[in-house]
Parts: sequence; structure tokens; C-alpha cells
Amino acid sequence: MRIEEFTFQVQRLEKWCKKLTEDQKDVLYEQLKHIPAEAFRDVVTDFIHSLRPGSPFPSITALKEAWIAWKASHPEKIAREYEEEFCPECGGKGYFEVVHEVVPSKFGPVEYTTMLPCAKCGNWKKIWGQKPKRLWTKEEIKAHPIFYLKGDISTPAGVEKRRNIRPLAERVGKSLNDIPF
Repeated sequence: MRIEEFTFQVQRLEKWCKKLTEDQKDVLYEQLKHIPAEAFRDVVTDFIHSLRPGSPFPSITALKEAWIAWKASHPEKIAREYEEEFCPECGGKGYFEVVHEVVPSKFGPVEYTTMLPCAKCGNWKKIWGQKPKRLWTKEEIKAHPIFYLKGDISTPAGVEKRRNIRPLAERVGKSLNDIPF
């Protein structure tokens, strides 16, 4: 939180509570500057609603406890902490973009893609937050009968999966005439 926002919110609170000295404000800012501005605004508003005019200024501990309570009641506004790492599998993105279906159209083939989380790193946390049902490696994607890595269609497996669906149709017991294109 910037000092300007902090000063404004402390002035709001001082209208209800006893005033602080400049030294006390400096100590207070050093202890509370890690709190985001939106959260501190809500904490100050809660104190204004709960304190009587002329009350003592809330202690640092009381303000920190209010911050902890705010975090508990607003989990969607708290950034998830994770350590981002470089991953040679996914390039550090935390996911693989894979093509799972190619549909012909009059403008050319349309690729339907999806994202699969990488099993080699924890960078998927920035997208999914909680652990997905399954994590994937490049080898698993390449061995999958339908998925292939986007941008990897020049490989024999990618070309075969994209253009030659006859083996897949035979495996599931359908003829190519039954598959709508």
C-alpha cells in the first residue's frame, strides 16, 4: 500500500479515534504497509462502524488481526503463493496447449485446443490454483491417441493424428462414413 492511501485511511480513522503522533504513524505504516490498499480500506471502515467516537486508536495487533480476518473472508482476492520455476517440458508456462480435434470447414481446418497441466513443474498453480485431476507429461501427450501438442503437427505422430483417423475409427468400431465432418 502506498503512503498516500495509508495516510488518507488513518485520517479517516482519526476522525473517530484519538489522534496519533507522526512518529506513531511512521511505526504504524512500517508494520502495516504489506496490507493491500483495498483490504486496509475495508479494515478501517469496519473499525469506524464498530468503534465509538473518541475511542483509543486501534493497536497494531488489532489492525493485523482485522487483516487476517479480512483475508479469511476474501480468499478470492488473495494471490496464491507459489514458486515459479523454469521447466524444460512446458517452457515454464505450467501447461501444454494440445489439439484434440480438427474439423474441416470451407475456410480451412479448425483446430479445437485445450490446456493440460504440466506434471514436471508446479507452475500450473498460477492457472488452476488447486491441483487438477490429472497432470500430464510430454510423453503421455505424444502417446495419447487423440491429443497432439499444438505446433507439433510436423512430427509423424502429429500428422498421423491430424489427418489419418482411420485407425482410431476402426479401434472404436465405427466406419468413417458414421463420423460427421
